[in-house]
Amino acid sequence: MAADLHSLLHAAKIPSPYILVGHSLGGTLVQVFAHSYPTEVAGLVLVDPESRSLLDRLRSRMTAEAWAARQKALDEAMPKMPPAVQAEMKAMMDSGRNAGDVFPLPDVPVILLTGTKKNPEFPGNPLEQDLKLELHNELLAKTPGSKHMLAPDSRHYIQNDSPQLVIDAVRDIVTRWTSTAQPVIPKR
Repeated sequence: MAADLHSLLHAAKIPSPYILVGHSLGGTLVQVFAHSYPTEVAGLVLVDPESRSLLDRLRSRMTAEAWAARQKALDEAMPKMPPAVQAEMKAMMDSGRNAGDVFPLPDVPVILLTGTKKNPEFPGNPLEQDLKLELHNELLAKTPGSKHMLAPDSRHYIQNDSPQLVIDAVRDIVTRWTSTAQPVIPKR
């Protein structure tokens, strides 16, 4: 998908460097893009990025009964989700690439937004939110100069629940990039 995005941007003649914004699986996608094409990236906004290791950690810390209840709740909820959400979940499960495979990231501004709202009604969600924050903190530790913004009014869909946080993060990256970018002097 990162190679496809790269091809699409070039086919559309959109000049780099790019400020990439990715939510969930898209967060992993833009990290893979940045790792693969480091000179073409000006900054990243990671909106509650997913990690395949989240499910492994969650399962290892839940009882078998709690895990089964979570799976049952997911099996009941997924058919009611929009097709894009279903496709994203399938792509995440099918993907062999983990965000951990994308280091080092280029030395560009990175802002990571984490939804921290918990839903005690959904089996395992409070623990899942804690583990997600743990994984996000590990990502930040590997990304010098990154900035972390918490979204207390959102679980995962920060762009829907707290859109201004995403807008502010993009503006922050644009401001940081434009203040450090060197002017391009056209060749004559």
